[in-house]
Amino acid sequence: MNKNKKFVVALSLATIMLMQNTMPLLAKNNEEGKWMSGEYHTHTTQSKDAGEKITTTEHILDVAFKEADFTSESWSQAATWELPTQTTDADGAAFDYLVLANHLRPSFRNPDGKTQDLAFYQGLQQEINKVKVLQEEGKYEDKLIFSGFEWDMLGLDHAAVGIIAPNEEQMIEGIKEFEYRYSKETKDTYFTNEETEKYGKRYNENIKENTFHAIGWLKENYPDSYVLINHPARKNGGESELKIEDIRRMNDIAPNIVFGFEGILGNQMSNDGRGESKEVYGGADGMLAEVGGMWDALLGEGRRFFTFANSDFHFKVRKDPTGGSYSGYWPGEYSRNYTWVEGNTMKDLADGLRSGKSFAVTGDLIDALDFRAKGKSEEVEMGDTLKVQKGEEVTLTVRFKSPEVNNYQTLFGTDTDTTNEVAVDHIDLISGEVTGKISANSEAYTNDKNETTKVIQTFTSEDWITDEEGYNTLTFTVKADKDRYYRLRGTNLEVSVEGQTDEMGNPLRDEMKERPSADSINDHNYSDLWFYGNPIFVDVQGK
Repeated sequence: MNKNKKFVVALSLATIMLMQNTMPLLAKNNEEGKWMSGEYHTHTTQSKDAGEKITTTEHILDVAFKEADFTSESWSQAATWELPTQTTDADGAAFDYLVLANHLRPSFRNPDGKTQDLAFYQGLQQEINKVKVLQEEGKYEDKLIFSGFEWDMLGLDHAAVGIIAPNEEQMIEGIKEFEYRYSKETKDTYFTNEETEKYGKRYNENIKENTFHAIGWLKENYPDSYVLINHPARKNGGESELKIEDIRRMNDIAPNIVFGFEGILGNQMSNDGRGESKEVYGGADGMLAEVGGMWDALLGEGRRFFTFANSDFHFKVRKDPTGGSYSGYWPGEYSRNYTWVEGNTMKDLADGLRSGKSFAVTGDLIDALDFRAKGKSEEVEMGDTLKVQKGEEVTLTVRFKSPEVNNYQTLFGTDTDTTNEVAVDHIDLISGEVTGKISANSEAYTNDKNETTKVIQTFTSEDWITDEEGYNTLTFTVKADKDRYYRLRGTNLEVSVEGQTDEMGNPLRDEMKERPSADSINDHNYSDLWFYGNPIFVDVQGK
């Protein structure tokens, strides 16, 4: 069994610069673009719960863009916890983009970790200015860096937000007003009398209606922005539990803004549940992992609602490695997104995420995926819709590649059988019927299952052809019978692996031992690798 690791991809708001394409994937026909890897949900020392000196903005960016290793002597001196004894040079590729997403709460520290007491928008301005200085010094050349934020949704849990505006001044103004209106923790004293008079009523009471109001406000004022749901199955109790009707309503209000969720969670090393949730299966949120579950229910309506991966990095290990506190992986260390981007701005990146032409992985299980559907007259890719006649043959083509090794390293020198070798054991083709959008007045609006969704085919190495460059290609033909969607998932695991997969190859719930060691969590994660692709929709004409 191979053990792998993967890069997390994230977005943020700040300086926008173009990235070179380093991915060997197929280019989209007759279009200029590039595959970019990154994530949109990582924290720095400016988040109060990520206060280690080692998590400065510069250190986070250094790691994500491979301008420093996961460990170094200087970092060890800055850290207040025992530094893992990982070797210095990890094998994974650098990110192409990173979105910094600190909490939309008062800014208690600046980008260098010095204490302060400012409004969030003021701290974010410091972050943007810091990135500019670093880039002027020659760092992060051609990288796309953005400063967004993680929002405590009102009456719900968290979401990653990027306010996209024509220029930096307008973006900061938008964040300032959003903070005033919809942050339950910000203080009136952070704003002038003129500003409070201008913005008017605050909608920061912790009730869901205010979250829906915020989505509408973004649609009206900053329509190119995004709100992507973080750790959706995490239950903080009471009204914070996210239900499918909440997602439907947000997507109904602004489908161009609320278009996806964090299916592969961050904080994968958390010792109180992988991804800080009990509903995690093979590192994926239950909303994503369950075939016929919540995600499939949304896709079954034809909603263009997509899945992504993030690190949600706060810190890695605190205190004693055998009984202390563990959190997650550095951005780019374990999980990552790959997204097709046509252009060189943050809006272009957001549009790439919005398009659905992306896939998410852990442990670098794959670093290239081309998934297409072809009928008689056209061919489409992930996120697109193929129009065909009933009875028409549809050819599905999958082309993918894995790196030779991933970033796996033992954290504290523990003897282990886990390796950094990477290989896909099998790929599942999953399909469900598309029956149309559900009205908010319907009883079915609360239904979070799609009973038509099934794994319709499983492919192993016997089914694909490998070329000299290491790309694996397989094809599968179906007959168009009903409106459907098709999606992919793959893993390094065989079926019926004790504690990890069932007899059908589905991931089992991640069961964590009481106070497990950091190395045991790390080894478990790298032995249990997955990727998930976004869907292709097939619209059958003449039904």
